[in-house]
Amino acid sequence: MVALAQYMHRCKLGRFRLQVSLDLAKSSTDPNLPQSERADAGRELSTLRAAAKAELQKLRRIQEQRLSQLQAHLVPGLQNAKSLKAPKQRYESEASTCSGRSNVDSDEHYQ
Repeated sequence: MVALAQYMHRCKLGRFRLQVSLDLAKSSTDPNLPQSERADAGRELSTLRAAAKAELQKLRRIQEQRLSQLQAHLVPGLQNAKSLKAPKQRYESEASTCSGRSNVDSDEHYQ
């Protein structure tokens, strides 16, 4: 779990941390804590889950849009056997490539 947390931090994969979620889940069911603290932990965990779910849906929409853009470039190219490669295009995103450089920091500019 430590390795996963380090990877998520290194690759800047967002504010959602597995250890925080696990701690909240544990606190929400801990019989040694007062009921109010368990309820607070449960609410916070629910909020965190909802935010993570919304972020995942947002990322899926971005992936679907990028896939449809690539397909739109490829389909016309299939009619001409010589042009099977999609034109290079720069997609700006805040998403990290986890290679040490983000897409926005790239020296290559396409359009």
